[in-house]
Amino acid sequence: MRGCSAACCATPISLSTVTIATRSKPLFFQFKVFSSFTSLTTTSIHTATRPFLALSQSQPNKSKEKHKILECNCAAIPSSSTVADPSNDFIVVNFYRFVFINDPHEEVAKHLSFLKGLDIHGRIYVNEQGINAQYSGPSKDALAYVEWLREDFRFFDILVQISPALNGHAFPKLKLRYKPSLVQLEGGISHLPLLDPSMRATPLAPSDWRKRLKEVHDSNYVILDVRNGYEWDIGHFDGAQRPDVDCFRSTSFGESDSEEAIASDPLANVDKEKTDILMYCTGGIRCDVYSTILRQRGFQNLYTLKGGVSHYLQNEGPVEWVGNLFVFDDRLSLPPSAYNPEDTTVASSNPQGPKNILFANCYICGSQVSELRHRNCANIDCNLLFLCCMDCVKDLKGCCCLQCTTAPRLRPALPGSQRYKKWYTYRELEVKNELRAVETSVLAKRWENLWASLPNLDFIGTDPEFTDVLPFSTFISKALSNRKDCDVSKLTIYSKWLLYSSVVRAVLEYAASHNVKRLHFLYPICFFHSLLLSPKLLQCKSVETLELFGVPFCVLPDNFTFSFSMLTVLSLSFCSFSYESASLEAADPFSGCPNLKHLCLKRCGFPSLENPENLSSEPLCDPSESAPVIKVLKVSGPQLISLEIVDLEFCSAPTPIDHLRIEIFAPKLEYLNYTNRHPVYLYGHDLSSLIFANVYVSLPPYIREQGTFAERKKAALNLIKMFRGLYNAEFIQLAASTVEALNVTPGLLEKQPSPLHIPAIVHNYLCGDPSDAEPTQSVSSEEENGS
Repeated sequence: MRGCSAACCATPISLSTVTIATRSKPLFFQFKVFSSFTSLTTTSIHTATRPFLALSQSQPNKSKEKHKILECNCAAIPSSSTVADPSNDFIVVNFYRFVFINDPHEEVAKHLSFLKGLDIHGRIYVNEQGINAQYSGPSKDALAYVEWLREDFRFFDILVQISPALNGHAFPKLKLRYKPSLVQLEGGISHLPLLDPSMRATPLAPSDWRKRLKEVHDSNYVILDVRNGYEWDIGHFDGAQRPDVDCFRSTSFGESDSEEAIASDPLANVDKEKTDILMYCTGGIRCDVYSTILRQRGFQNLYTLKGGVSHYLQNEGPVEWVGNLFVFDDRLSLPPSAYNPEDTTVASSNPQGPKNILFANCYICGSQVSELRHRNCANIDCNLLFLCCMDCVKDLKGCCCLQCTTAPRLRPALPGSQRYKKWYTYRELEVKNELRAVETSVLAKRWENLWASLPNLDFIGTDPEFTDVLPFSTFISKALSNRKDCDVSKLTIYSKWLLYSSVVRAVLEYAASHNVKRLHFLYPICFFHSLLLSPKLLQCKSVETLELFGVPFCVLPDNFTFSFSMLTVLSLSFCSFSYESASLEAADPFSGCPNLKHLCLKRCGFPSLENPENLSSEPLCDPSESAPVIKVLKVSGPQLISLEIVDLEFCSAPTPIDHLRIEIFAPKLEYLNYTNRHPVYLYGHDLSSLIFANVYVSLPPYIREQGTFAERKKAALNLIKMFRGLYNAEFIQLAASTVEALNVTPGLLEKQPSPLHIPAIVHNYLCGDPSDAEPTQSVSSEEENGS
């Protein structure tokens, strides 16, 4: 968008050369299950105020253009300084301190009170053993928190690491809370003597560490990288062995028993009394924690890099360091110059420069990478963190393997250092980009695609042409009047006209008579003023993909099914369907789609009313006026391979959950995303022969956001118990909210030959008494605090 902003001034100023980037809100909400469709001819209609048929060129992406500041130079108003205020520069701050805190919950409250009003995002955890913090914010706010903390005698000399955040906040939000373990480690760390400095490794100043590294080849030393393998991949000290660790929680250096484990353990066969162990990590906290474990295992000569790699780079520069430093925030990777800008020239002339590039290889093809920065797999259900060359990014569309390129939930391949956002962001952008591509193709005179904008008509105006609803087919005829042999096979409707049932009827008549294959309603729909589902919809027999968004309240016959013999993809979002009969206890609305392969139900309701004539405008029934009757929702799909059921509701009435259930008959099901509170039952010809690629279990939003810890834990246990029969699943993935509620080991429950191999604590929850095992702390890559 072209334009600018300037101070009010009497002197004219030219605005023609200024480009100001503006953030645009999504045009509409859209929920799409799958994106791997064949290229189809498209007509898209949405409301606008442009002429009847408007074709306009979409502007190229200007996201890389910087904001330019206009300065008024008139005599009436003194010019403002163009020098940036350093206090507004964003920085990332990291610190930790092991110290006894008598009442950590009170300490959390004090910190929250001080941070109120400050622009700080990040992770700050407090418990009886101390504090661990990583956060971002404008330097003025970020450093104010440090100064406030240092006023406490327990933290007056705390070592603080600071690095730049050039793109604003490096964390999405602030999480400041009590956490039983400041660092996630198998079995917890509350029992470790972390408050006793003699039990931790001896800290070495960066200059001393540098001297020790130069003596490594002449002495009995081991350089121990106490990080994850993927952190080593982009940067490490020269001579350090790559740790065979994917998550710090599972670190087991010095206790390997099997031959395979010994081969990857840098402390295997090491003389515990004579060997000097030089430990390092990003900020120092992981070394302090793990050194107490090694001390208990008999290792005598333990040394750690004080302040970690970040402190070393700030004081010594990249000497003896190879590559970049991995950080656990949106930046992911920082060059050494980020910590010591004054050494940029020295670093560029460092003879180790070529080595900084050559050691890092592409995860896919093994070739040299041009940028030391990880990316996540574009398949959101994989999300692997990996290094990749630009050729493989292009060939595999940002995925880590060929299999992921055909996954149902793909995000776009991101350029440069961008990070992925929430999944719903890409569902919305998918349609917007699709419409933009259609618009561009029209201007390129590829008329098999058409981008058209209807006028904002006044249905009760005096214009004789628009005294009634403009027939949809008339508009299509006019829009395509100069084209020959043009078939419209995809129809996407986004318009407030959909609130008029006559418009919907006209759209459906056109779709039925022109064999439209893909039909998308992306606006709240009114099928009939009587609120009965339009029979016209069922006449669209050629439809292969159907998407309905925001059907407020449709009354269905008791025997109703979505009868589409050609339908393969069905997406229903924020829809509410009720049945006429008060005696109906089970509904099977999808049995009329024998070829249905992908089904998505998001925030849909299936209540049944005793008196359909007394319907209100609310999307769910009022328990005081009607009674829920449906007890079973059946999902029959002999060809169904992908199913998403998210926050489904039968009715808002207080009916016992045990009496409401979902029965799924899908012998070919490969992907299941189930986020719901109701029990689910899976049926097939032979349950043991079913193969599930994914089972994604998550808590409903109202439990995640408003439930107490006990309620969230109970709901999580109930969800997992629903899937106790899926022992042939390749893996079951627990959502973060479920893992946090269970307080157990997260991650993938990987399949072994027989039976399914899962952690003992989760196995007890699935198949036995939850009290049989003591829960341990959960961990995710996001919460490996990077210190």
